[in-house]
Amino acid sequence: MHRIYCPQNDFQQEVLITNKNELHHLRNVLRFKKNDAVQLFNGKDREALGIIHEISPTNTTVKITEVRSFVPSAPVIVLACALPKRGKFETIIEKTTELGVDEIIPLATHRSEVRLKEGDRLLAKMRRFETVAINAAKQCKRTRLPYLHPLTDFRGTVDQLSADSKILVASLATDRQPLAKILPTIAKESRLSLLIGPEGDLTKEEQEYALMKGATPISLGKNVLKVETAAIAAVSFIRLYFSS
Repeated sequence: MHRIYCPQNDFQQEVLITNKNELHHLRNVLRFKKNDAVQLFNGKDREALGIIHEISPTNTTVKITEVRSFVPSAPVIVLACALPKRGKFETIIEKTTELGVDEIIPLATHRSEVRLKEGDRLLAKMRRFETVAINAAKQCKRTRLPYLHPLTDFRGTVDQLSADSKILVASLATDRQPLAKILPTIAKESRLSLLIGPEGDLTKEEQEYALMKGATPISLGKNVLKVETAAIAAVSFIRLYFSS
């Protein structure tokens, strides 16, 4: 069943949809009509089943027939990832949303290949990231959207994450530990943050700062992975491990 995103909605008896993108998708892409069944979700662990009561170019009314609530998966997974070039961060958002990441932080590091300054370009990029996450959530039928943080510098991110989570930093350094050996030491109820650096890895200074703040350097295997591969592989392994 096709899903429609309805933020800020608790799904009582009736839902009014006015978002232009969702209306276009309903009428012109899916070609829904009155009395068709539809599934709604609010991005905050609630979804509903309903029947289209009225549909027009400006709004659509859905009569709610069933509401369901879900408990988020544990642990909470936060992905802080350096921005790769050529739109690869959108792939990271899409795939890690499907895999169940809870928060995503676009990370500005010393060796980051993409530099986004404050302004219209950054705002447009963040809106695009949100759209990618919404579409991925629709496709994979998850009910909670990952929270997309604003672009944050490396030290600011480490300071923020070290206050309330266990930090794992993917590293090419020699004193790292396999991810598979670290996860059994972490409580399922914890908040787990994953730092993925840029192509060429984090600088020595960045790694030392993360370690000073309590981060654990980890290995994702013998092969050197690209940023997007490392992010997707790590989130996948963590979610799979704690789902077993």
